[in-house]
Amino acid sequence: GNISAIAEGDVYSIGGFAGETTGDLDSQCFATGNVHAVAGITGGWNMIWGIGGFAGYIDTQLTKDCYARGNVHAEHPTDGSGIGGFVGSHNHIAAFDEIDNCYSTGAVTTVGVFTLVGGFCGEINGAGVITPECFWDTETSGMLVSAGGTGKTTAQMKTASTFIAVGWSFGTVWGMTGACNDGYACLLNVTPGCTWTPPGTLFAFVAAPGEPALTVIGVSDPTNPTYVASVATDKISKLTGKEGIIYGISLTDRSLSCIDASIAPSVLGHISGPGPPNYLDGAWEIAVRGNYCYISLQNDDGLTIVNISNPNNPIYAGGIYGA
Repeated sequence: GNISAIAEGDVYSIGGFAGETTGDLDSQCFATGNVHAVAGITGGWNMIWGIGGFAGYIDTQLTKDCYARGNVHAEHPTDGSGIGGFVGSHNHIAAFDEIDNCYSTGAVTTVGVFTLVGGFCGEINGAGVITPECFWDTETSGMLVSAGGTGKTTAQMKTASTFIAVGWSFGTVWGMTGACNDGYACLLNVTPGCTWTPPGTLFAFVAAPGEPALTVIGVSDPTNPTYVASVATDKISKLTGKEGIIYGISLTDRSLSCIDASIAPSVLGHISGPGPPNYLDGAWEIAVRGNYCYISLQNDDGLTIVNISNPNNPIYAGGIYGA
């Protein structure tokens, strides 16, 4: 949720994920709430310092693979400093302490007299490092400067190659899809709905009648096909696909399987059996039209039609049989 701090005196170390972080490691965390801080509302000697979208003050040996999406706003009439989209003040004391592979997108705004304000970080004290592999969105933040990190446009921030080119772990830690996180990078194991399919990658889905499995082969480079994954299935003799689903029939197992056509395939639904009620003995050819799968049969001597409107639960719809 959103964070708000309003005081007559000092306000410091306020962040969307944590006010201050210390210790050995912060990894695969995110904050989406807005941060609003106001100090010195009655005048007098006071200050505002260390306000950030992820953390106000970071003193952790390694902060890696984290992001902040919220806006950061701070107000002080005379003495404000250390305001940033990801972190307000980075105060490491050892050279190996760093922030790496993190990003922020929120607007950074101030009212009053402020110094050390940045799109990603307001200030770095001591020997700490913010690597160039950290990014902030220069358009949504309204900031072209930062104490660390690299500024990118919104279009660049929503392009996976921006991050892959500098070594971000897409496919294991990070993902990106237009349906999640407004199109920005997301954490596969943390962000709800986060997925990743490598752009421009071609796959072949392979089955053999004698093998109880469907195998995914990467074929982007035809001279160097690579194994990707496999899933246990019936012994599929023929298959076809439609809208991200593979439909495979088995001559020997007398069945139809509905399989998720992804780089981590899984069997969604299955129907089998000779004669009534499913009539799938000797499944020979398959075609899909609309919400129905049409299967010609050798041993049941006819045509079976299966309703596949719900691939998780294929249902016998009808057929015609006899010599």
